[in-house]
Amino acid sequence: MFHGTKGQLFTQAPYSDHPFNDLIIQASQELSKEFPFDRDWNDGSTVGIGREISITFRAFWQRFSPTGWTQCTIDSNSERSSGVTAFLSHTGENVHILLNTQVTRVMPVRPNTNEFRVVEVGSDAEGQRKKIIAEKEVIVSGGVIGTPHILLHSGIGDKEELEAVGVKTLINNPSVGKNLSDHVSVATLFSTSMPKTRCDVLSRLTVHVAQ
Repeated sequence: MFHGTKGQLFTQAPYSDHPFNDLIIQASQELSKEFPFDRDWNDGSTVGIGREISITFRAFWQRFSPTGWTQCTIDSNSERSSGVTAFLSHTGENVHILLNTQVTRVMPVRPNTNEFRVVEVGSDAEGQRKKIIAEKEVIVSGGVIGTPHILLHSGIGDKEELEAVGVKTLINNPSVGKNLSDHVSVATLFSTSMPKTRCDVLSRLTVHVAQ
């Protein structure tokens, strides 16, 4: 398992007992080559069958059996656990957030060096640019699209592609902006003779929450 148990970000495994779940797991055992069972969908390999049923939340390290479940970032109060609730809400005066501001590029502190500690920011495409200098380091965390966007604007990327659009190359790294892969998921629907299905369970939960 690729998980700890003492971090600030909660990871739990939604679970409800339903006989249809057991049929799916049984199918993965009988057809293990075509539909391998994946105990942990965050173990580096996302190919296989897991158990994706929700209602009662239980910490995965307390109730993790060979059946396995899809994991969710839900805390002990059944509320969403995120970077904001887990980390930002517990910070002191050492965290500052700039509103209505975008990072345009990162820059070296001195010419002809790779010490990128200068962050250029602006409020819009035509607005004034300001520079922030970090004392130690800069962590670029703009997401799968935003991060390479910032790096390419900074002159970090494929030299030929940068020069073709008039961007001076500071670091020639052809891998920037490449090798993007997506999470593939296929939903299947079945007709069943079972008297109750997951939809029935979820509909009752929806009515209960609404009340």
